[in-house]
Amino acid sequence: MGSPFPSQVEISQFEKVREEFQTLLKKYDILQKKIVMHIRSTEVRASLARRKCEDADEQCRPVVEAPREENQLQVQLKQDIDIDLLLAVERDQRMRQIEADMLDINHIFKDLAGMIREQGAVIVQIADNVAQAEVHVEEANKELEVADTLQRKRRKCVCIVVAVCLVVVVGVVAVIVGVVLKKQ
Repeated sequence: MGSPFPSQVEISQFEKVREEFQTLLKKYDILQKKIVMHIRSTEVRASLARRKCEDADEQCRPVVEAPREENQLQVQLKQDIDIDLLLAVERDQRMRQIEADMLDINHIFKDLAGMIREQGAVIVQIADNVAQAEVHVEEANKELEVADTLQRKRRKCVCIVVAVCLVVVVGVVAVIVGVVLKKQ
């Protein structure tokens, strides 16, 4: 039958899990910083792509004298730039959503770490209380043994006193009976 209180092994296992969690939390923070840096560099690239698109817009305005093929090429180039810009904006939005999700996860991890720290203190306190209870139980067992020994001695004394009283009473009754029989 297992004890409801944590043993030293369970406490050490808890400490090990807590240390591993803190290590993972640190790795997560490092990874999150790398992703934020990547998102920012992506934003810079998207901004440059927008500028190129704006510059290309000015350069790609059809000239009346330009041949038709050049106009089609410019229209195709503008469409490609627009598609690239839309993709960059969409990627930027997804990266921002990922960043927001990661911040939420970071908050959850920090809350979890706080809970683990709090529970660790409670577990240590419980282990201390169990150790103290064990000492008190051992002392109580010793006191019960002493009390049992004293109670047996007391019973023995009571039995001896009762026996002596009976002998005295029997002796007195015998003397009285003897005196009464002599008188008759």
